[in-house]
Amino acid sequence: MGNNLDRDSKYVNIEDFDLSWYFNIEGIKMSDEEMKYIKPLAKAYSSKMWEKYISHRHHHFEQLDSEDKLPPLAKMDYNWLDDLDNGLYEDFSNYLLRNINYNQQDTVLAFWLKDYAVETEWRFFIKHWPEFLFDQGAILINISSEQFLMFCSNGTLLKGINSLN
Repeated sequence: MGNNLDRDSKYVNIEDFDLSWYFNIEGIKMSDEEMKYIKPLAKAYSSKMWEKYISHRHHHFEQLDSEDKLPPLAKMDYNWLDDLDNGLYEDFSNYLLRNINYNQQDTVLAFWLKDYAVETEWRFFIKHWPEFLFDQGAILINISSEQFLMFCSNGTLLKGINSLN
């Protein structure tokens, strides 16, 4: 595969994505219109992006260490898991809007594991962060900016400047 992967090798249908149930939980299920913003990455492409931006050594973001591609991370003063547990979804959405300098239309990659990621827009992630984070966390990369976010399973939010550019 070259750098110009076609759509068929980059994405899979949501029905074929092993973690599609994240977006179909009763009570927070997304509409069909909203599901258009979720683009699951094919496992091979997800793995390629993980290795390019995150790690050649580890498959899960909470296993990463100083030998991986992560720059220094700064802990932010917010615990997203508290909002998830208490149903305070708008509070964390507002925090992200105030504290993360992304454009609303920026494309972001949300990784749970090396082989499991989706592409979406920042504005959509902000609106539906509980479905993306569920209770295990994720790592989010904004390829067009110099920031990325790590949402740890204990509710810790870490922010870093990446070396993508």
